[in-house]
Amino acid sequence: MFTTIGAEAFADSSVRIIDLFDSVTTIGAGAFRDCANLEEMVIPESATSVGSGALAGCTNLKKLTVLCDPSLLPADLLSGSNPALEIYAA
Repeated sequence: MFTTIGAEAFADSSVRIIDLFDSVTTIGAGAFRDCANLEEMVIPESATSVGSGALAGCTNLKKLTVLCDPSLLPADLLSGSNPALEIYAA
């Protein structure tokens, strides 16, 4: 069971879709920074901490679903990401 996605854990990787477990509570700074192929992601309800720029530079991100408290999201979460990104909040 994973609880933490560390800082820059997937930075610059070629992942396309991320399926985070409901056990994830922490997403580190820059965890998915510059993942140019990332298209879709769900931040689970279990998340209690999301680091600075966690999704910065994800230029092909098309859909982000936020199930956690949106107030946890840093202002620069999506810096330099796809401007046509669709964001859904539960």
